[in-house]
Order: sequence, then C-alpha cells, then structure tokens
Amino acid sequence: VYLRNPRQFPAKTGDIILFSRPSGKALVLHRIVGVNRDGSYTVNGDAQVWCEGVAPAQVLAVVAYISRDGRTPYSARRWDKRLLNGIWRKLRRVRPWIFRICGRFFHKN
Repeated sequence: VYLRNPRQFPAKTGDIILFSRPSGKALVLHRIVGVNRDGSYTVNGDAQVWCEGVAPAQVLAVVAYISRDGRTPYSARRWDKRLLNGIWRKLRRVRPWIFRICGRFFHKN
C-alpha cells in the first residue's frame, strides 16, 4: 500500500486507514464504514464481522494506492473497487457463512 498524510489526504467512508490501537502496540489497516458526528471513524476489517471506533488522533495515514503481487499500483478510490467494497460492506453480517463456504471449496489437504 502507498500511504498519504491524513492532513493532506482526508479520510472518508470507504477509505482504508492506518491507525494505532489505543495501547500503541499495534498498527492496523481497516476500512472506514462510517464517519461519526464527533469526527471519529467506525472501521471494519475486510475479514471481520465486527466494527470498532477510531479517534482522529489514532489515524496515522490514509491508503492512496494499492499494488498486488508487484503489479502497477491503482488508486484506492477507484470507482470499481469502491463499488465492490460497498457490496462487501453490506455483506458484513453474512461473512462468516461466506468464509465457511469458500473454505470448503478452497481448503487444501
């Protein structure tokens, strides 16, 4: 991932942010699923079903570009990726079943 300063590249719903957990012992990349009235964020990992709150002071960076397997980087705000991420966000409650089904098909023995 390619990171940007959150002061120069403000985070919004659908963006991926790098933040520090309150203990300061873990750095996490999660997607913003909501911006709260107090300016804090509600975030969710792509493989999680629960959400957590993140204060603006915890945000260290916003993901601007993503590169997979050494391929050309693409914008984290690209319209097709945002569409797919929006669908995935809506499926949060059924993700455990999706993971179980996929695990049965793709499990290597």
